[in-house]
Amino acid sequence: MPRGSAVYVNQKSVYINTQIFLERLKIHFVPRITAGKVILMLDGHGSHCNSVETLTCADEDDIILLWIPPHTTYYLQPPDRSVLKSLKASFYQACDRWVKSNVDRRISRLQFGQLQGVAWAKSATVENAASGFKLTGIYPLDQQKILDYAYV
Repeated sequence: MPRGSAVYVNQKSVYINTQIFLERLKIHFVPRITAGKVILMLDGHGSHCNSVETLTCADEDDIILLWIPPHTTYYLQPPDRSVLKSLKASFYQACDRWVKSNVDRRISRLQFGQLQGVAWAKSATVENAASGFKLTGIYPLDQQKILDYAYV
């Protein structure tokens, strides 16, 4: 995995839980924000919104938590449209190259982290992240980006 990576595991489920989300918020997000209010866009998963500690942490650090309505993340969540879409494609490409170079082997946990790191380096760019905001019409504001049938 990329240098400095940390792995968090929920023992009961494949999904993030409240404790992991709060820890990531405090350790990885809060130290990187600048002075002034910051908006953190979240999907409606319970781990993001059902903890008083999370709400208190956000309030104390001037973080505005903005929950995106269910089933609208494709239209409204910039990372889904840019960084994560690119990450998925880059990861598949990296895996495909690895498999072709290692015909008699299977991708193990050890290779997974390395392949994910390669894909992340290609996908997690400022330009790619910024393009997600434009694609969703969040910034610059363009309400026409969400097609009428999406509201149904």
